[in-house]
Amino acid sequence: MIADGSPATSASAGAEKGQIARRLVLFLYGFEMRGVKVPYRNFAADFEKHKQLTGAKGTVSALEPPPFDKPWLKGWRANLTEPGAEPVETVFDFLEWQDLIPRRHRFRFLRLSLLGITTLFAMLRRGIQFKMLRYSKSHGILAIFPFLALALYLWIMATLVWAGFSLARAYGPVAMAIGTAIGIGLAAGFYLLTLRIDRRLHVWPQITFWNFHYRHGGRGNPAVEARFASFADHALERLHDHSFDEIIVVSVSSAGYYTIEMLGRMLERDPDLAGRRVALLTFGVQPSITSWFGPRKNFVQALTSVLKSPAIEWLAYSMRGDIMTVAEYDPFRDVGLDRKEFDQQKIIHHRIHLKRMLTPSSMQAVRRDFLWLHLHYLRTSETGDEHDFFAIACTSLPTLAAAKVWRERALAARTMPASEVAAVAAQKGALTAADVQ
Repeated sequence: MIADGSPATSASAGAEKGQIARRLVLFLYGFEMRGVKVPYRNFAADFEKHKQLTGAKGTVSALEPPPFDKPWLKGWRANLTEPGAEPVETVFDFLEWQDLIPRRHRFRFLRLSLLGITTLFAMLRRGIQFKMLRYSKSHGILAIFPFLALALYLWIMATLVWAGFSLARAYGPVAMAIGTAIGIGLAAGFYLLTLRIDRRLHVWPQITFWNFHYRHGGRGNPAVEARFASFADHALERLHDHSFDEIIVVSVSSAGYYTIEMLGRMLERDPDLAGRRVALLTFGVQPSITSWFGPRKNFVQALTSVLKSPAIEWLAYSMRGDIMTVAEYDPFRDVGLDRKEFDQQKIIHHRIHLKRMLTPSSMQAVRRDFLWLHLHYLRTSETGDEHDFFAIACTSLPTLAAAKVWRERALAARTMPASEVAAVAAQKGALTAADVQ
């Protein structure tokens, strides 16, 4: 299932027998200002939960320092032995691109406000808010909310300063100066308050993120181009390493766009991908959104190559209740491709029902944090009936086969009443809300 008709190697032989002893995951994560530490920490924590729930044994290594010539390459290793199965080593190559997005700005109020206004008009000019609303109202919120919040933010700050000035103006120039200073002080205090509020609302990161898409999606960003050319070089080098029985690509959230660019470069250089069949798993991804600022010719060519390549099997996962993605995006409509030229079944869509993946107490713990919920594509199943990241990316069963098994299991479980699912979860020793925290 993993290799084609090329001469057998230790890698292809192991995969054909359905026995994966060593797997490589090329891991591209979404926009995370704190870098690799967050996904690594979440992985290590849920790896322990997976072992607890399944009776497996294993370890996760510490984060490995990047090579001198590849500062963007982070990584770790997971060794997992499930009951009745042989041990499996999974190597995670974390390809970091998030550092290309500016994280901090001096005089954030002035610079980010101007940046937000510029980005808003660029999005309105291209109708991006309306395109996202066409998918779903909840999806459109992501393109509307941060700019509404910015408008309210600027209005309140301006109102505070104006109120101090206008109320004191009738009492003379000295009072007017004092009143204006008080207004400025109140505006500064409101600014500091918004920084605390933004730890939950994430307005500034969303504005910065949309601006990054605007600059790269339409015109191209030389730094991004260079980074993903390096990613492609590294990935092709790894594909020729036959110590790996299987190599898969995992793309999370906004990294989907850049993963397509990387794969396009790889296919341009090696259409057969070193004789491997690569599983592309996209979690909570709608990769063509950034191209709405263009679409850039390079991205359209890369997406076309991925959709036509027999070397890539694309599994797209979306989560019910995840406002950051939609059930089935349309890459053909998004970038103007002719449907007749493609196999429209190329992308295998799978809808994750989080309520059947988590226990009610765990679901209650995450339902109010949309970013935390969004990351449950990479978590373990507490019920054993729904999607489980570790079961498809870290076990001895080839990923494509494991994904099919879990997809069929999830569809079967959804025919069960919710009360029965909860009872089964309780019998399996499901985790508590405290464990999730």
